[in-house]
Amino acid sequence: MKAPSVHETVILTLILAGSGVIGGLALTVGTPDPSCPRGEGIARTFTIIADLDGYNGSKLRGGMGPSMTASRCDTITTRLVNRDFQAHGLAVTFYAVNGIEVIKDDTQRITFQAVKAGVFRVYCNTQCSVHNFMQSASLTIT
Repeated sequence: MKAPSVHETVILTLILAGSGVIGGLALTVGTPDPSCPRGEGIARTFTIIADLDGYNGSKLRGGMGPSMTASRCDTITTRLVNRDFQAHGLAVTFYAVNGIEVIKDDTQRITFQAVKAGVFRVYCNTQCSVHNFMQSASLTIT
């Protein structure tokens, strides 16, 4: 039997952790690329605040969301902190297309290894009142 390829093994882990009233969900996607040797790249964490002003105030900037930059082989963790009364989502083209949904007053994370260079759209995948202002964030992998 042939071992699954990197593209066939998309979701590695789904960890649900709860602590008190506010729990957290961590979604890890992607598998280490053979061209990214263990230990290559660094860990990078980005935080996006979702509220009535969009992603990090994107509504106040005509919908332009935050721009994040990392290098190929880095391990990327993006935290979505929901400070709104309604649910918000977070998805990343190529890396986390199904995304996550975060309920009010909660924080969740998406973690993956940046195996492909390019510019990837980071967007809300949950319909909400400020949805149109949460469609233009970006992640650039160099």
